[in-house]
Amino acid sequence: MVATVNIFTDFGGSDGNPSNEQNISSNSPVHLRFKTADNNTVDSVDEIKIPETGTNRSYWKHVYLKITGGTFSRINNIKFYTGGTNFGTGITMNVGNETPTKNSNSNSGYVVASGTRGESGDEIVANHGGISAKTEVFGNYTLGTPKSISISESGGQLDSVNETSDYLVFQMDVGSTATKADLSNKTWTFQYDEV
Repeated sequence: MVATVNIFTDFGGSDGNPSNEQNISSNSPVHLRFKTADNNTVDSVDEIKIPETGTNRSYWKHVYLKITGGTFSRINNIKFYTGGTNFGTGITMNVGNETPTKNSNSNSGYVVASGTRGESGDEIVANHGGISAKTEVFGNYTLGTPKSISISESGGQLDSVNETSDYLVFQMDVGSTATKADLSNKTWTFQYDEV
């Protein structure tokens, strides 16, 4: 028995009502690009500019797992982790400490990303109603210390096609000490128990 589980992102629309859902598992070779726009077009438009002082940010991204097919009984115990190596000086990848509600019946944890397109996204803790604190992902969430992702589906598990995990909400910060360059791709891993 094997479930088909893909990674998705929601964007656009309004709070609680995203206008776009995209399966980013099928994007290649880059699945997700952080930029100063609320879309998931993998291109070099709306790049995050290095500021002279302070910090510029990407628009935040809502990411979740979704079952798209397969034969299985249930999935639970979902975790997220990185390889531990960050993007370099002046660049920080954060994730909200909370995992706002997302399930097959509700997008209530979705807050549309905001900011000034082409310049900077609004800071996640101050502006996303479902996030009260954030943590840098590369130094904190590794194989030995993964981040747990909650499930708001009935029974606290995924047991049907189109069921989802709750949201992980990510944002990239770029400070004045960053060096202009095309950043190398980083691998993020999602693991779960399947029966």
